[in-house]
Amino acid sequence: MDDMFGAWNWMKTCCIGASLRSRMDRALDEGGMQTDVHTEFTEALQVQHPDKIADAQERISTWEACDQLKAPNTRCPYYTPKLGLSIAQVNLQTEEAAGSATCEVARALAKEDAVLADCLLRGLRAEDERARIAAKHDGESGTDKQATTRTTMLKNLALTIADFRTVQEHAMSATYTALSTNERDPTPKTAMTVALGIPSDPLDGDRTLVSDAARAMEAKYRWALMQDELDRLLHQLRLKGCLYKHRVAQVTGQKASTRSHTAQAAVSANVKKAADAYRRHRAAYEVLVGDGSWKDVMRDLKDSECRPLGDRLIEQMEKMAERKIKKFLEGKSTADTSGETAYKLPWIWYSWGGKTGTEITEQLIVEWAKSRARAQHWVQEVRLVEAEMQRVIDYSESMAVIWDARRDYNETVDLGPDQSWVCDDAWTDGIRAYASKQAYIRRAHASRWTQEFVQLRMEARRFLSVHTDDGLSIEPLTVLSADEVEDMRQRAKLRRERRSKAKRANVVDADSDAGADEANLELFEEDMALQKELDALAAGFTDGSFGSNKGFHGRKPKARGGGATTRRKR
Repeated sequence: MDDMFGAWNWMKTCCIGASLRSRMDRALDEGGMQTDVHTEFTEALQVQHPDKIADAQERISTWEACDQLKAPNTRCPYYTPKLGLSIAQVNLQTEEAAGSATCEVARALAKEDAVLADCLLRGLRAEDERARIAAKHDGESGTDKQATTRTTMLKNLALTIADFRTVQEHAMSATYTALSTNERDPTPKTAMTVALGIPSDPLDGDRTLVSDAARAMEAKYRWALMQDELDRLLHQLRLKGCLYKHRVAQVTGQKASTRSHTAQAAVSANVKKAADAYRRHRAAYEVLVGDGSWKDVMRDLKDSECRPLGDRLIEQMEKMAERKIKKFLEGKSTADTSGETAYKLPWIWYSWGGKTGTEITEQLIVEWAKSRARAQHWVQEVRLVEAEMQRVIDYSESMAVIWDARRDYNETVDLGPDQSWVCDDAWTDGIRAYASKQAYIRRAHASRWTQEFVQLRMEARRFLSVHTDDGLSIEPLTVLSADEVEDMRQRAKLRRERRSKAKRANVVDADSDAGADEANLELFEEDMALQKELDALAAGFTDGSFGSNKGFHGRKPKARGGGATTRRKR
């Protein structure tokens, strides 16, 4: 294992030059694009919404300076607050409206609304209970224990429907009058099939049995329920993605794998439950309000869109954010949500309702904050990679100095007459040869990396001189000469064309680990020329080519009495 780890670490050392060149090449390309977009975006918003930009900068400074765990009231500037209301908030508003009426008429109207809201909530609760029973017990078959559990759940459902009928008699009297005796008092056997008579599913399809107020109130509840179920779905999908990554990276063995699969199965069941609930509420909302622009926001949910948030989805979401900014800069108020690449982004992860006014402004401010963060990231990446390039050169040179000091090693260890080879001239020559070889390798690394990094480091210094820490671009001619600006732009253009062709030619590998191994292999192959030179150097030690070193005469170490070539049997 030590040999394997040592070989792997040495391969990483040999590949560090190619790795840093690749990182710097990407950082300069991405940094140029992100800073240009952010600069233009900032200038456009400064003209239209200067006060909001100032407020966003203040909130970002507060957010970055404070401890988020100790400041729960500080709003994240990179997140758009939910504009809709949850089902609990809708219910709370209904109760507050009932308590805030002052005159008798207003009190009566508020009381009627509260009774109707209570009736609809009970009906929706019965509907949810039906869906839960149907998902958990899809048939009457099973063990005796399962049959007993299903019977108990059906009894509770019948009681829930009976409570609903009690309130329905006063809130929806026309519907209650049209109910038969069996429908008013269902049994456990008929609890799953009896008609509830809520506005989205009136008795026999007769819409005259329900009032417009009831239909409007249920539509309000259904919309809130759709939002709640989408939030629940996204939460479960995030959890599913975390569990999957943990299982791939950490879980080994049958016991741990079984436990991991059990946890994933439970989360998958919750995903299906949330998706089915969303579809049920959406179908009911469509019956209540019909077709409209709301379908652009609450879309039809497909099973293929219920997938966890992986690395490719995150990358696609970043591209969607960039396209949204470009659409704004082009003078459009909406952005595409389906994407234009082969890997389609599910709409549930990136909602953009195409609204205007204050909501658009708030979302654009959030997008501006994200754009600023991306631009800052790449500016910082260029700075860090440039510093790392200098560090690897300094480290190699310092290691060469250390190996030079080890060349003349005067201390010996007396292990007895049988191991006298540890202090003879051949042993001394071996130490000197090995130390000289290591010093040469380190200096060869430093020399080669210095030559390889010189152009990229020059571009990095130019890039940092014309970009601020906030990710904004400044006029290059104010800092650089005209020739330097022209050279910088020409290099950036060629780099962007080269990287664009490479992206189109290469198919993205879904397995990130395999992709990392292939990348390391390519980096290792790039340094094969240096390795051949080192092999030739090693061959020179055996034929006495380093005879100029004092005390080295090309002699081989003495044999150890044959013990070194004999393997002990066990």
